[in-house]
Amino acid sequence: MLTWNSPRRRALVGAGVLLVVSVTAPAAPAAAAVGPVPGSHPRPVVEAASVKPNGRTAGFMESQPAVSDDGQRVAFVSSAGTLVRGVTGTCAQVYVRDRARGVTLLASSGEDGAPATGSCNSVTSTWTPMSGDGRLVAFLSDAPSLLRGPGRAAAHVFVKHLDTGRLERIAVPVEPSRPGLSRSVGAVSMSADGRYLAVTVGLGLNEVTNHVGYWYDRATRTWQRICHAMVARCVVQAVSPDGRYVAYRFIPRIVQPGDRPRLTVYDRVTGRSRWVAGTPAGQTQDPNWMRFSDDGRTLVVSWSSFDFGTYAPAVTVHRVGDFAEQQLIRFPGLGAALDVDRTGRRLAISYHRSDRQGYKYIIDTAVYDRVSGRLRIASIAPDGSPGNDTSVPGGITPDGRTVVMASSASNLAPGDRPGDDYYGGDCLVATFPPRA
Repeated sequence: MLTWNSPRRRALVGAGVLLVVSVTAPAAPAAAAVGPVPGSHPRPVVEAASVKPNGRTAGFMESQPAVSDDGQRVAFVSSAGTLVRGVTGTCAQVYVRDRARGVTLLASSGEDGAPATGSCNSVTSTWTPMSGDGRLVAFLSDAPSLLRGPGRAAAHVFVKHLDTGRLERIAVPVEPSRPGLSRSVGAVSMSADGRYLAVTVGLGLNEVTNHVGYWYDRATRTWQRICHAMVARCVVQAVSPDGRYVAYRFIPRIVQPGDRPRLTVYDRVTGRSRWVAGTPAGQTQDPNWMRFSDDGRTLVVSWSSFDFGTYAPAVTVHRVGDFAEQQLIRFPGLGAALDVDRTGRRLAISYHRSDRQGYKYIIDTAVYDRVSGRLRIASIAPDGSPGNDTSVPGGITPDGRTVVMASSASNLAPGDRPGDDYYGGDCLVATFPPRA
């Protein structure tokens, strides 16, 4: 169930327009409009990842989940205290489900395996970044039990090495323009190989209006500031696989009439940022969600609009360089794109519909092929019926076959029963059969 203040609802409020930016010219030809191709498609196999030791689903999901390249490891945040033995209470923790072994691992823990304790805000990210090989998970925490040494008072990003149990503690640097302000980490993204991080840092008491963006190289332990706190608020959301580009939301500190937040791409090599030209079809919209494809050629960005109830879903494809529009995609029900496959062709999207009675608004998880126009619904029950509640997409595998979702539906996976999903829903995994 999507509550008013849930992270999944905040990520999707008003999200109706998607922008796709390519570092090279996209494979798809230019088109005025592309919609879904009608027809039946093979149904996916859906299973639960957030399961208790007894096989029942646990509920209490608090983030969009991520998935490894092979689809075997799924990372998610949950405040259920029943997923791993030794974890109690209702504070949020980061978990990884190893589907091949049938076990759930606790990622938000120290080297001794003890869970993060001391704060119910221990994990604050709405996305759970994971490396493509499924060995690294990045997360945010203010839990005192995870910190040690003289830098305990500093804001930190944590990277858990799942195969060894090592917890990497990365202290956020002091902002030069405002050295006396306290710091907290608001968001973190990870490149596919796990080397690069893009981090949003909140400054001072009013952290909502004081955001600074940083890029970090774990191999060289190098920080690089993306934008200046005195000029704008920057909310970083994605870093390219090679670490060169960071996509972020630029919000001018001094707002002029007609100013809106802008999609901006920072080039680490040149040290400069560039605004991506206009929003789709000249509409007044804000960039909301951004993801790079694994080959580094495509960046998917969701846009949201709050102008007089305007809701006009679209996808535009731009070529980096001159940013000329290559493709425009529109169809009813299109919502936000949460992830993209290896080449940028297939998108994990939210697809909006009403229930059979026509009075309940439901979000489905779907995979959309922007070249063929084929739309495949992932939140489908074993008997072919649609999900009976909302399912928000998370990550998608490079081959586009497996997509993970945070779902409040109770009819999609074995072990899921009515009532299990009242608080926050569950993490589900949908795998489509190989394409013919």
